[in-house]
Amino acid sequence: MRLAPLPNARRRIARRRRVVMLVAVELAAFVVIAYVVLKVAPERLAETAGLDARAIALERQGIRTASLALLAGAFAVISAVYTARTYTLNRAGQLTDRFTKAIEQLGNEKALDVRLGGIYALERIARDSKEDHPQVIEVLTAYAREHAPRPPDPADAVGDDRPGDTSEPPFLAWIHRVLRGCRPVREVV
Repeated sequence: MRLAPLPNARRRIARRRRVVMLVAVELAAFVVIAYVVLKVAPERLAETAGLDARAIALERQGIRTASLALLAGAFAVISAVYTARTYTLNRAGQLTDRFTKAIEQLGNEKALDVRLGGIYALERIARDSKEDHPQVIEVLTAYAREHAPRPPDPADAVGDDRPGDTSEPPFLAWIHRVLRGCRPVREVV
């Protein structure tokens, strides 16, 4: 009796099959392109009327060289597109990591300097990424709202002539400063 593979095993097998098929298709495409560039294109594109054997060979070699140069240029363009895509994805991943670490620092209840580091990191993310700016501002305003000192209740101060301590902790003052100064970058036209 044969047991059915687990769903994860099926996915892995299907993924391997797709990779093998993709490699086979790419290899076949490479062989076809090489055949066309090295054999078909020189024979069809070379003008050989009235030329001797040596001149025909030189003409076909020139076509091969030009075809290979075009192929190399196309490969360079495709490589540049993939490089740009990889750069964009890596940058997005890096911003996500920075954002996560900054949030962890902001949530540190033990050390003020760690929280300040989280605020600085969030400010830098807001400056570096136009897309993430609203989320950073949202996090900082929520943090300031949650951790802002509450005004003293007048009912609690009966008979007490001293005013309550309403000064902000330094990290909240810094958040407010960041929120006021950290605006989206406007593009100059």
